[in-house]
Parts: sequence; structure tokens; C-alpha cells
Amino acid sequence: MLAAVLPVTEVDDWVEFDGCLSMDALLRFRPNDTLLSRALSHYLTETDCRIVSFGVSSIQVESKAKGLHTFKKKLGFEARAVHRAFVLHPLLRPLTNSLTLLGVKSLRRFNRGASRLRKAEGILAALLDKQEVAQA
Repeated sequence: MLAAVLPVTEVDDWVEFDGCLSMDALLRFRPNDTLLSRALSHYLTETDCRIVSFGVSSIQVESKAKGLHTFKKKLGFEARAVHRAFVLHPLLRPLTNSLTLLGVKSLRRFNRGASRLRKAEGILAALLDKQEVAQA
């Protein structure tokens, strides 16, 4: 039975982990901890990898960012400030307004699990300065 999967992007001398995907029924056995520990050990001691990243914090309005941050710190990662820039296609710029944000929030009520809608809401909120975006 596959307990967890870790998508990895490897480029030259850096690698980025794209978050563990694990089976909920097996979380009590901490498959994420085991898989990430092994992956970190591999990339930091067995390769010429100079930088290992576990990605940036979520732009989504509702996320598990605090728990993920704690998990990353437990593994030895350190938070570093990053600059995020969202550049919209010129045809989408007129849609960057409070009415569109309200529309996206309304759509989310019908589909709570839609990650694209959560991301769209977070980006719109950030562009309209309706939310402080965590940058760690």
C-alpha cells in the first residue's frame, strides 16, 4: 500500500519538494515525516545539491499555513522572506475589483473544496490589499 508520495523538482544544484501527498488512513504512522527525512538526507548528503526548498507559504485565504510552517521548522527548514508579484494579463486587469472578489467568494460557498477558487480569492485579495499575505 502506498502511504505517501513526494513530488520533487530538481534543477542543477537545487531541489524543491512540492508537498507530501499521503493517505489519510495512514497519517498516524507519519509517512510524511519518514519520506521527507529520507529525501532530505538523500539531497543534502548524497548529491551535490546546494539548496533544498519546501516551497513558499500559501496565497489561499483559508489554508493550513501555520501547521505547515511548524512542520517545515520541525524538519530543519528556515523561513526566509520572499517577494511575490502577481502580474495579470492585460485582458484580466479590468476584472481585478471588489465585485469580482465578492463573486469568487460567493462561488466558493457552493464549492468549498475548489483549490483554484481559493487561490483566485487569495490573489485577488492580495492585489486589492484586502488581506496581508504571509511571505515566509
